[in-house]
Parts: sequence; C-alpha cells; structure tokens
Amino acid sequence: MAKAKSILEEIKGHLMTGISYILPLIIGASIVVAIPKLLAFGITSLDAYSDGTGFYHVLYLMEQVGWTGIGLLNVVLGGFIAYSIADKPAMGAGFIGGMIASNTKAGFIGAVVAGFFAGYVCKFLKEKVKIKGSAAGMMPLIIMPLVTVGLTGFLMSVVLGGPLGYINTSLNAWIENMCQNGTNVVVLALVLGAMIGFD
Repeated sequence: MAKAKSILEEIKGHLMTGISYILPLIIGASIVVAIPKLLAFGITSLDAYSDGTGFYHVLYLMEQVGWTGIGLLNVVLGGFIAYSIADKPAMGAGFIGGMIASNTKAGFIGAVVAGFFAGYVCKFLKEKVKIKGSAAGMMPLIIMPLVTVGLTGFLMSVVLGGPLGYINTSLNAWIENMCQNGTNVVVLALVLGAMIGFD
C-alpha cells in the first residue's frame, strides 16, 4: 500500500511539474488572445481582417500570436513531464510526442501519456544500459534521444494516436453537450468541483 502511494505521489509530482511549465504559457497566450478582442469594439471574429492593413489587421495578427502560444500547450506539457522524469535526454521525445498528440487530436491526455512514456523509457535506458569508454558520451546525446523519440513517435502515431484522439474528441463533445443542456450544467459543476477537491 505504501509503495503504491509512493508511486502515485511520484506520478503526481511529474504531472504537476509539466503543468507548472505550461501555466505561464496558457496565461500569457490567453491574455494576448483576449486583448485584441477587447480592442475590436464588439467585433466577434477578426478572421475577416486576416488580409490587408490597418488597425484591425494588427489586432488579428496579435490574436494569432496568442493562438500560436496556446497551440504549444501539448508540446510543452509532454516535454517537461519527460524532463521531470529523466532530465534533458527525454525532452525531445516529450516535445515530439506532445506535438503528435496535438496533430492526432489526442490533446491533453495524449500529451500526458507521451510525456510519461518518453520519460520512463529514457530513465530505463539511463539505469539499465551502460556504455563505457569513449563511447559513453554518445548515450545522452545520441542513443537515448534516438530510442526515446523513435519509440514515443511509434506509440503516439501508430498505436495510441487514434484511440486517444477518439477519447479526447468524445470527452470534448460530452462537455459541450452538458454546457448546452441546462439540466446538465449542475452535473458538470459537480464533476468539476469533485476534480478540484480531489486535486
């Protein structure tokens, strides 16, 4: 029981490390998205001003800066979860896994899975594979990144990308349905409250 609790605490610690790195990104990018909308004086969408010049075009460009930052959320999350587990050699695989999670619509769930997988594969290599002599320097620079990127890419692209994408899309659709249906708003509030309380 104590061992299971220790493992859960370790997992939670790595997850919270990843989240701590994405918080400045989310906050900064979200504010950059919001400010152009406030300055647009009632215009709900700036997409019509994507071409051309003028004040509203500048607002559109700034809004896109914010959306670009938000688009990096899964990349940064996956990379820094992996970093928390196995340090720098795991980061590349975590970043790539997070990007694949975005591309396959696996989203936050996929980025978490990719980050943990990349981190623990890299940690296993660090602990179990020992290379001596002049080739030892190749381990953190070439061998570990190569193996972790390859395995993480295969896992997220071939094995889990589709299923996790389906789960994430279904969850989003369920939440949207609950928000649109007034009778389900209370249930959604209870679920969110329980999640916050559990955390």
